[in-house]
Amino acid sequence: MPAAPVPEDVRQEEQLLAERKADSTSELERQLQEAAVEQRMGVLLQLADLSSARAIEIIDRNIDSISDRPTLLNAAASKAGVDARALLMRAVDTWGPDAGHPIERLHYAFDPGIAPDLRARLAKNPPDGARRAIQMELIRLKEPRAIAELRREIAAANPRTSEDAQQAIDLLSRASESVELAADVGRLFRRVDEIHRQLKQYAAGVALWLGDRESAEHVIDLLASPGSGSFNYPGLHSLEDLLKRHTKQAFARPEEWKAWWTSAGRRTPLFTVHVPPEDESGIINAVVAWGSTIQEPVVYLQDESKYLSGRQRIRAGLDAGIRMYTAREISLLQKDPFSVSDIETNGEAAFATFGDGANAMNWRLKRVELARQNGVWHVVRVAEEFPVQ
Repeated sequence: MPAAPVPEDVRQEEQLLAERKADSTSELERQLQEAAVEQRMGVLLQLADLSSARAIEIIDRNIDSISDRPTLLNAAASKAGVDARALLMRAVDTWGPDAGHPIERLHYAFDPGIAPDLRARLAKNPPDGARRAIQMELIRLKEPRAIAELRREIAAANPRTSEDAQQAIDLLSRASESVELAADVGRLFRRVDEIHRQLKQYAAGVALWLGDRESAEHVIDLLASPGSGSFNYPGLHSLEDLLKRHTKQAFARPEEWKAWWTSAGRRTPLFTVHVPPEDESGIINAVVAWGSTIQEPVVYLQDESKYLSGRQRIRAGLDAGIRMYTAREISLLQKDPFSVSDIETNGEAAFATFGDGANAMNWRLKRVELARQNGVWHVVRVAEEFPVQ
């Protein structure tokens, strides 16, 4: 099916944006030529913010002259997406022992079609850092073989020693990137002996993060156990905080959690940030329709991940009056931005943060709750209002 024609006003706006990006790029390129060594990084970061092919080319020519290459690469790849492909691959090929950093950002710019290239690199027995990065990136790219391999490793894990427990934590770290492994992670969590408290607590967080509902019951049982207070490993969420985050309940005592689980909880999906594209588009549409106070027919939605691989499906599902741009692009167009961020859903209800940036120095933010009714998302209430930022 041929693509729908681009409306004339959209075409003109895109042309205007391209012209202003070109002008900004030229000015920044001039500044870069005149900048002192300590100023070059700042100029290059401004170029990355433009998320244009020409700006990325300039960064590619100059990145090796910067001491903090990883920060600059991350800024460029996360803003430019597909346009950063050449930059990323050159870094993968030339950074040697530091190649793991660009490898772990390939999913910003590439779809699963890059997986065979990564498999070929893995077959050459790369250094440990690059090998781990490739394994992680294959999971992020949802390569079926990588997911199947990790599933077998998780099933075989039977931690007995502290070294075994650390290896299991490494497995769970990789699995946290794949909702397809939720049930596998949950089974590992439930069979780990409580003597490995760090692993047990970490596994609980990953299982609920991925949406494994059966694991929620085990967390509730752990809360009621005599040793529940010992699950307090620094840097990890407590068991109670995990339950509150992923159920949106706020009970104070273990028996209250148990009663809720018995009556309704076991039939209620967990909330996660792993939102299907069609739901994310529908939630954005609903929140913008509810929260937009401007009279013009066009809403400028600020989204810094606009150009990342896979975001096209979300943009395609937005209402005709919603145009997604980065903050820098909205500034170049001299428009007032809105935002919808921090979306969580269990498929039946959702939460999202709506931002009104009409006053760029004082964003107004509200956390709203949504419900799906007859397949359509609707805002049902304001759950929280934040101080002006």
